[in-house]
Amino acid sequence: PKFAAKWMRDELKRVLTYNKLDFAESGILADDLIEFLNMLLNKEITTKAGQRIIEQMPNNKQTPKQIAEELGLIGVVKDDEVQAAAKQAVEENPKAVDDYHNGEKGALNFLMGQVMRLTKGKADPRETVKILKELLEE
Repeated sequence: PKFAAKWMRDELKRVLTYNKLDFAESGILADDLIEFLNMLLNKEITTKAGQRIIEQMPNNKQTPKQIAEELGLIGVVKDDEVQAAAKQAVEENPKAVDDYHNGEKGALNFLMGQVMRLTKGKADPRETVKILKELLEE
């Protein structure tokens, strides 16, 4: 319930406000919201992908899954793939690793960007940061 409430309060409200619609006139069905939230909970899509999908939902006859497929947003890479991408990013960017060890916070963001590039943006950001920090502390 808390997860669903957050998405309704933050993201859905943002999209409806931007489009100057209230929920009743948005054309979004309760079943579509349930499907959308299940896609997020089952990690079929990332949070970022969820934001892009919910932006397309008002007055759209397509289901969230159809929207996601059309935009190429289905799929979150598995932890072992993120691990491999993080390892590759660390190995290929020794200067960023040195910068991180010298206290530069931006270096972690740079490495995060490299992992996102390698995974085509389908890595979970929180998990990616956690994996990168573990690799950098070794």
